[in-house]
Amino acid sequence: MKKLIALALILTQQYLVFGQEPKNTIDLQCTTVIAVNGLNIREKPSKNSRIIDKIPFGEKIKYLSKYSFGIETIKDYPNVGNCLYKKKDTYIFIGNWVKIIYKEKIGFVLDAYLFYDKQADYVKSENNQEYALLYSYNACYANIYTPSKFIWYGLFKDKNGSFLLKKVNINYFSTIDKEFDRKNFGVSVGNDNGLLLIFGSKKPLKEGLRKCIDLNKMREDNNNEFDEKKLKDYGIEKETIKEQFGFHYQYRVNKGKKTQILSSVYGKEDYGFTHIEFIGDIDGDNEMDYILGTDAEQGYDILFLSSEKKAGNLVEPVAYFYNCYCC
Repeated sequence: MKKLIALALILTQQYLVFGQEPKNTIDLQCTTVIAVNGLNIREKPSKNSRIIDKIPFGEKIKYLSKYSFGIETIKDYPNVGNCLYKKKDTYIFIGNWVKIIYKEKIGFVLDAYLFYDKQADYVKSENNQEYALLYSYNACYANIYTPSKFIWYGLFKDKNGSFLLKKVNINYFSTIDKEFDRKNFGVSVGNDNGLLLIFGSKKPLKEGLRKCIDLNKMREDNNNEFDEKKLKDYGIEKETIKEQFGFHYQYRVNKGKKTQILSSVYGKEDYGFTHIEFIGDIDGDNEMDYILGTDAEQGYDILFLSSEKKAGNLVEPVAYFYNCYCC
C-alpha cells in the first residue's frame, strides 16, 4: 500500500513540474532528434513496446497529435547539474510519449530526446572546428555538436583530489525550463560524479592524470575569492581596467619573458567582464590551459589551449561554450 501511495505522489509531482495533466498538450516546436545513438520509434507509448524504426541524430520528425500519451523516466544520470529531480545523488529525467511520423513510419517516441530546430548559426565562430567544450548541465542549444565529429573526453576530479582525463560517451537530452516555459538542452556522460568538463577533440589524446589547479578549494580557503598571490604563482595576473563609467577585469598569462592577455573578444566586440573558470593541463603537453568566462548578455566560456599556440602566444582560443541568451 505504501509503495502505491509513493508511486502516486511521484506521478503527481511529475505532472505538476511539467504543468501537465493526462492528455496534456506538448511542445510541437521540438522536432529535431538529439539522441546521440538515434531515437527509437515504438509501436506503443511504452519502453517495452516493439521498435518500428530508429531515427538518426539530427533528423526531424512530424507530430501526429498535440497531446502527450504518458510520461516516463528516460534514464538515471548520477550527479548531473541543474536537473528536475534528485534522489540519493541520482538525477531523474522524464519525457512525454508523443505520436509522430518519420519517413511514413508512424509510432511513438520520448520527447526528452527531441529539441528545437538547430540554432547554432546564431553564434557562428571560426573556432570550435577542432575542439569542443561542454559542461554537464543544461545549456544553450548552440552547444550541440554532431557527436561523431569528435573524440570525447571527461576531466574528472577524484576523492583524493587527483585530476583524470578519460574517454567518455556523451548523451544529449532535453529538460523543462519552468521559468521560461520551454525546453533546455542537457548533457551527461552517464555518470558525472566528479566531472569538471567535457572536452571534444578531433585527434586522439593520451588519457591519464593531469596537473590542474583546484580553483574551488582556493575560493573556499579565501572567503569565496581567488587568492591573487597564488594566481600569480600559476602564471595568471588579474588586472583592473578603469573606464569612464566604471571598471572591468582582464587576465594576463605570464611565462618567463612572455606575456599574453586572455582576450574575451568574440568577433570584434570585447565584453570585458571576465573571470577565470579553469587552470590546468587538458591537452597533456605539460603546460597550463585556461578557461575564461565572460559575463554578458551573450555569455560564453572560452577554452585556451597551449598546444595550439601561435607564434608569440602562450595559449590560443580553440572552443566556445555558450551559456546566456543564445537560444
